[in-house]
Amino acid sequence: MKKLGIVGSYFEELLPKVEIIACTDLTILITGETGTGKELIAKSIHHLSNRRDKSLRFLNVTAINEGLFESELFGHEKGAFTDAHKSRDGVVREAGDGTIVLDEIGDLSLSAQVKLLRFIECGEIKSVGSDKTITTNIHIIASTNQDLDTLVKNGKFRLDLYERISALTIKLRPLRENTDTILDLAEHFIQKNKEKFRIPDGDTVTISGSDKHDLFLMLKKKM
Repeated sequence: MKKLGIVGSYFEELLPKVEIIACTDLTILITGETGTGKELIAKSIHHLSNRRDKSLRFLNVTAINEGLFESELFGHEKGAFTDAHKSRDGVVREAGDGTIVLDEIGDLSLSAQVKLLRFIECGEIKSVGSDKTITTNIHIIASTNQDLDTLVKNGKFRLDLYERISALTIKLRPLRENTDTILDLAEHFIQKNKEKFRIPDGDTVTISGSDKHDLFLMLKKKM
């Protein structure tokens, strides 16, 4: 986990659950506020799985124009639409038998949700402009900083898709509820960048127990 930049007692507590979840090919949902480490947990799941030697691809759905969702995910054929000057494989085929992480899935439009649900259910794709069906063997991880239960109740997220992607869920607590982790991160980054913090006599800066205590008090005031 440290190789991936994951530090802190909270994440160490999560590790057994992450190890178990990494053993399955079921779709996994990671929820939590921005900055809680969803991407790092997704990387951990991939690197602990039997797909660790395969590709890991991230796709931020908020950055995709709705009309290009199928093309980004499943690819397209040359001439399939305006500006399609050459064929493209799409993220799913580029990932091969690896893992794809659909980031901020809560922002996906309802029409795109239908297309994603169909893919998750059958594991088959068609490039835009092609009649050829391709069977895939890819592991899907979804992440979001939104409350999908509320989105479902408000009709902004499909219940059937929610049930498909949330068979296994990891909910991450915000950093404000993990003061110890913030301190661990502070020490981690100080040690990682200690060469940049040299004092005149050549010694490196260290973070002492009293430094941690002062930092803890400062954080408590800000929280």
